[in-house]
Amino acid sequence: MTNTIDPIATFLSNARGAEYGFANAVLYAIDQFNEQNNKPLYALIAFCNGKKFGSYKIEAGYSMTQFSTPLKRVLARALFNVSFVFKDGKAGVKATVKGEPMGVNGGVLNALQELIELHNGSIGVKSDAFQSMFPAVKKAAVEPNSKDGTASKEKAVKDVDRLAAAAKEQGHDQLAYLMALQSQLTKEIAALQAQSKPVALAA
Repeated sequence: MTNTIDPIATFLSNARGAEYGFANAVLYAIDQFNEQNNKPLYALIAFCNGKKFGSYKIEAGYSMTQFSTPLKRVLARALFNVSFVFKDGKAGVKATVKGEPMGVNGGVLNALQELIELHNGSIGVKSDAFQSMFPAVKKAAVEPNSKDGTASKEKAVKDVDRLAAAAKEQGHDQLAYLMALQSQLTKEIAALQAQSKPVALAA
């Protein structure tokens, strides 16, 4: 995605009408992050948490902290294994779980772009469409007797194999079934990512 006007700067300079510029700003920031340009996302996270960052300027007398929760919801789905740290006016990014891949969920990024286009370039964070795509994430229950989650992982693998085999035996469309299963797993992964609080600012 290319943009001659920086949607982050537009979002911050129009704080009074920011409700309808938020989704565009987030889409741009994540897209830039995917291209190894971290500054727009750093700025968005900082301003949504009541801090300043870089040369970006906010409209005088306004705050963007009301967008902190919606931003966390989007990033919980759009990014995986990504953690941000802010200290002494500087920002950094690292893997939440060391040694594991980290990056952007392209499917979520495309879905957000399609949602914005469907609403002619502006959609409010309180709209049903936005809330449906980025709902409040509930903390996943931790299974007893599984300190490191190994038992849960083994059970999940067995469940997937068992359910896929059952679907095939019963004549169901195996691809459609697995896609539905993937959708459910994506939601559960998002819940686990949110539980790790990957976008919390450092104290």
